[in-house]
Amino acid sequence: MKNLSSTGWSGALAFALVSFIGGSLQAQDAPKVENPKIVFSNGRGITVDALAVEGGKFVLKKDSDGVAAGQSFALNSASHVSGEKPAAINQAIALVLEEKPKEALALLEPILASQKASASVPGNYWVEAARAALYANSLYNEPAKAETLGKEISDATPQQGNDPSIRLGKAMALGKGVKSTDRIGAFGDLVSEDLPAEISAVASFCRAKLLQQYERPDEAFQAYLTVGCLYPTGGIIVTSASELRAAQILSGKNRREEAVALLTSAERGAKGTSIGDEAAKLLESMK
Repeated sequence: MKNLSSTGWSGALAFALVSFIGGSLQAQDAPKVENPKIVFSNGRGITVDALAVEGGKFVLKKDSDGVAAGQSFALNSASHVSGEKPAAINQAIALVLEEKPKEALALLEPILASQKASASVPGNYWVEAARAALYANSLYNEPAKAETLGKEISDATPQQGNDPSIRLGKAMALGKGVKSTDRIGAFGDLVSEDLPAEISAVASFCRAKLLQQYERPDEAFQAYLTVGCLYPTGGIIVTSASELRAAQILSGKNRREEAVALLTSAERGAKGTSIGDEAAKLLESMK
């Protein structure tokens, strides 16, 4: 696992600020587009929630995009998913990272249903929502539901074997009765270049939270920086959550200017979520 300790706090923080703020700006500059659609090989796009997978093919459940209900399309005719990610996904991810699984699931379950037809189509949003729901169920002590989601995600993704989100969910489910070293180690094992960035980013964040809870702030700070520095494609919400937590540590060390920079980036990157709201409140309190 890479670390930033060799650069020291100031060097690591400078690199993190560039990585974090650049990522947040990029996220905010993205253009608005239409609701998610499956784009087929003939160029036609059909809204995902109008489709279902039945009998090994896509079936149109209702009139949509100029196509009458009842028509079917071969699964291999789907090219990709276009359109804007449902805002509720980022809102739910923020709630998962804040360990509010019930509220997260209330947002995620309608998305899982509406986006299910696109689960195996490149560029879909179902897998991201399903991983967040798996984590929420793991935190909510619903192992059977988490296991079912894990199987569905593994079936939907092109990689062989079980999706690594299953291991991450199991790490999240470890209770306070488990030794601290085992809990921290379970997340540390998932911070790897061999795993998808979105898995390692969340694992690094969760590891950092535990380090902070066990009163190891310097190690926690380094782990929070790892999220945006080493896994910039791991997701803007987990990056913003890491900025927020790192800023809280800096604030406790009277490093106000650096804390404000991270909070500003966190507010921008997680705008419209509970994490963005918390960052905004902390910024206001520091004026």
